[in-house]
Amino acid sequence: MRDLVWVARCAPLLDIRWPPGSIRNGGNRPFLVSDPSHWLLEEDLDASWERVRPLLSGLDEDPSPLERWIAPFAGRRRGHLFEGLLAWWFMMDPSVEILGMDIPLYRLQRRSRGKEGNKRGSSRRSLGEIDFMLDWEGEIVHLEVAVKYYLGLPGAGADLSRYVGRDFRERLDEKVSHMLNHQRETTGTPEGVAALEYRKIPRPDRRLVSLRGILFPALADLPDREVPRYWWGSPGDFLRRLPSDSRWMPAGENHWFGSPWGGSRESSLTGLRSRDELFSPEELLRQESWFVSGQPCLVIGREETPRGDREFSRGFICQRQF
Repeated sequence: MRDLVWVARCAPLLDIRWPPGSIRNGGNRPFLVSDPSHWLLEEDLDASWERVRPLLSGLDEDPSPLERWIAPFAGRRRGHLFEGLLAWWFMMDPSVEILGMDIPLYRLQRRSRGKEGNKRGSSRRSLGEIDFMLDWEGEIVHLEVAVKYYLGLPGAGADLSRYVGRDFRERLDEKVSHMLNHQRETTGTPEGVAALEYRKIPRPDRRLVSLRGILFPALADLPDREVPRYWWGSPGDFLRRLPSDSRWMPAGENHWFGSPWGGSRESSLTGLRSRDELFSPEELLRQESWFVSGQPCLVIGREETPRGDREFSRGFICQRQF
């Protein structure tokens, strides 16, 4: 349940600004000068939230239908889980109808003739998938979605090329370009048109992208006087900047979306850890088995409040230098 709400409320990664030249200061997200008609905007997400929110109490009492729906997505890429949860949300939204999901695209390739002149047939080359075809309040919408965590290199600011994935290879600017210039355009290609016609899905009135997730700034860029909500840093940064009496847990694959704490009931998607699996910063860094891969380790901080436990901070501990 918490993961579903997180998917619905997760903010866009970028502040979309238009027209060109209308740059303004402020905001907590890097900005992108881009036509807003190409994006599923925050107001669209907020409107969907208001439509679905009254329906959540029944699902909170009995989450078994959601659990059955999401079971086939367990153990797959986080992007697939995100799409599965988003599909459930769309099914709950009375103003949205899913016309198609994960529609495969193929290009037919003819093989060359053999020496004897005989044809060797043809083969299909996969070109990817169309994430969603939706009837959204009477408009046919092609929607491409992605959920990403990016680490901001020191001084990243509005430079999208300085936000990188935890594998240090993927960059935010490249992802934005791919979604806008390739994925969004697929329903206009001959292969996309054929795939929609085969399924009797109308051509889209709008083609949109939705890039959501969390940006983790470098601890070096954050004020010393406050505990950061999101961050990344070295083990030394972690020890210096986070309170020595704070309590932390390493985040497994089932903790990348919703918080492990808070809410009216525990979700089987979340898999809450017990209190004895929480560690001080020094204790956490002694758990060497969590750092053997060399990749950044996601950790989540918990604090006790009069209303119960809650997540107060989330960040990546990076063993290697950028």
